[in-house]
Amino acid sequence: MANEFKVKKGLIVDGSGGTILDVQGSAGQLFSVTDSLTGDLFAVSDVSGIPILNVNSSGAVDIDGTLAITDDVTLSSFGAGYLKTNVNGVISNTATIPWSTVSTTPTTISGYGITDALTIGTTATTALAGNTSLLQIGTSATTALAGNTSLLQIGTTATTAMAGNTTIPTLASLGALSTTAKAADSELLDGLDSTRFVYGDNSTKTAVVTSVSAALPSGFYNGNNITGSPTSTWYTYLNMRHTNTTNNYGSQLAVSFYSNADMYVRTINNGTYSSWSKVYNEANLTPLTIGTTSTTAMAGDTAIPSGNAVIDWTVDNDDIVIHSGNYTDTDTWVANSATAAGYVASGASQNSKVWKTDANGIPAWREDRDTVYTHPTDAGNKHIPTGGAAGQFLKYSSDGTATWATPSYTTNTNTTYSAGTGLDLTGTTFSVETDLRDGITHVGKDSNNYIQFDSTNGRIDFIAGGEFVARMESDGDLHIKGDVIAFSDVFNP
Repeated sequence: MANEFKVKKGLIVDGSGGTILDVQGSAGQLFSVTDSLTGDLFAVSDVSGIPILNVNSSGAVDIDGTLAITDDVTLSSFGAGYLKTNVNGVISNTATIPWSTVSTTPTTISGYGITDALTIGTTATTALAGNTSLLQIGTSATTALAGNTSLLQIGTTATTAMAGNTTIPTLASLGALSTTAKAADSELLDGLDSTRFVYGDNSTKTAVVTSVSAALPSGFYNGNNITGSPTSTWYTYLNMRHTNTTNNYGSQLAVSFYSNADMYVRTINNGTYSSWSKVYNEANLTPLTIGTTSTTAMAGDTAIPSGNAVIDWTVDNDDIVIHSGNYTDTDTWVANSATAAGYVASGASQNSKVWKTDANGIPAWREDRDTVYTHPTDAGNKHIPTGGAAGQFLKYSSDGTATWATPSYTTNTNTTYSAGTGLDLTGTTFSVETDLRDGITHVGKDSNNYIQFDSTNGRIDFIAGGEFVARMESDGDLHIKGDVIAFSDVFNP
C-alpha cells in the first residue's frame, strides 16, 4: 500500500499550539488532538464531520448517541435532559429517582449493614419508646415532667423533698461576694491582689523547693542539698526578686540550719546566678588584738598605747621605728652587684646605654654595642653565586660550591612519536584510520554539529546546529525532536 507509515512499538507526538494531531480519512476528519488544557481537548467525528465524542477541560464528556453501561456508574453532576436513568424499568430524565420506584429495599436496620443499633420501644427491651414513666420525677406517673413544680422540692419541713430539714445556707454565709461585687474582687484580700502576698506550704509561711537557681518569686524557702545550694546541707533561703516581671534580677541570702558560720549571699543578673559569697561574722572570725591589753583591741579605743608613735601613712615613712624598744625596721636597700640582687643605679646621663655586666659579672650602665655577625663560609652555608642568565642552571663545582652553567643542548631533538586512538602513523605523518571502531565516542564538524556514540547506555545521539535532534537506541527505538516527514521534497528537489 502506497504512502503507509507504520509504528512498531509506539508513537511520540511532541508539538505546540493548535491541533498537533489531525487524522483525515477519505470522508473527512476522523480524529484530532489539540495542544491545550482548556476548552475541547479531544474529539472524534462521524462521517459527516459532526462530533460524536468530545472531551472538555471542564470535565464534561459529550456523547452524541447511545451509551451502553454494563456496570455501576457514579455521577457527580449533570444537566437536565442529558441523562436518562432506567431503574426497575422506570425511565427518567431527572437526577432524582423516587424511592417508591426502587425495588428490593432493606426492611431492617441490619439490612443496611448496621449491627449495633439501639432498640426503642414500649417495654424494658424497647426503652425510650414514648413511655415517659421510664424517667419519672414527682409524686405520680401523671405528674412526671408535666409542669408540676413540686416534682423536685427542697424546703424546710420534713414533708418536702430532702427530708431531714437541710436548710440551704445563704451565699453570704458561704463567703460569696454580694451581687454588686466585681468578678475581679474574687482574688483580692482586703482590696489587695492575692498574688502580692508571700505565703508558704503551711503555717510556717516557708515553701519547700528543689532548686534556688530557678526564677522564684520573692519569699522564704528551704531545702536539703538542693540545686544551687552553697554546700550539701539544709538551708533556709530569702529570695528578693526585682519588681520587673519580664526578667530575673535580684539577690539571695542562704543561712545553714546548723551554724551561724555558714551564711552566704549572691546576686541574680537577668537569670545568671553568681557564685555564693560567704558572710563573715563573729561565728567565723577570730578578733584581731591590737594594743597593750585585750581590752583595747579594736574596742573603740582609738588611742595608740603609750610608747607608740602616731604614723602618717600618706607620706614616705622609710626607716621609721614603729614601736620603740620592741620593733625596728631593718629593711635596707641593696645595690645590684656581682654577688647580690638589688636596685639599679639611676639612669641619669646614661643615654642609649644598657644595664649589663662586664666579663667579671659586675653590672653597670654600659654602651650598647651591636654584635657584628659573620656568616660562615664552610660547605652548606654558602650563598647562591651572583650572575646567571636565562637558560642556565647551577652546576656542581666542588664540595658546597655551585656555579652557573649552560646546558650542552639548546634545542629539543626528540622526534619519537606514537599514534593515538583513531590515528595511523607513517614515519612522522599522521592519518585517520579507515576503521574507527576502536573507542571513538564523537564524530563531527564542531561542538555544535556531531554524532555521539554512547557505548555505556547503548545509544547514538545526533546534534545539529547546537540542538539535540535525534537519538537511536539499541532496542531499535528512534526518537525525533521535530516532525517526521515521509516522501519529503528534500530528496526530490
